[in-house]
Amino acid sequence: MVYLFLLISASLLFYTYYRDMVSFSGMRSDGYFKYYFISIGGLIFWTSVLALKKEIRAAIVTFATSIVFSLYLVEGLLKLTGLDVVE
Repeated sequence: MVYLFLLISASLLFYTYYRDMVSFSGMRSDGYFKYYFISIGGLIFWTSVLALKKEIRAAIVTFATSIVFSLYLVEGLLKLTGLDVVE
């Protein structure tokens, strides 16, 4: 599962580069800085997780998966209740 998160981080980096440099010819680089930061940080983090023991790695993956699932669940509930609209 660590490899999946590593693949997601790498995919986000490549997609960000594509959108920034290919689609917009680098004209919107300021807006993509946070996505570069997140994806490179994810690559570094998940690569370092690979060096840990299997038990610790499993706990980190479980925690990360729980956080991602919980955030999507909260977002879905906010959309269903109509509280996601900011006026």
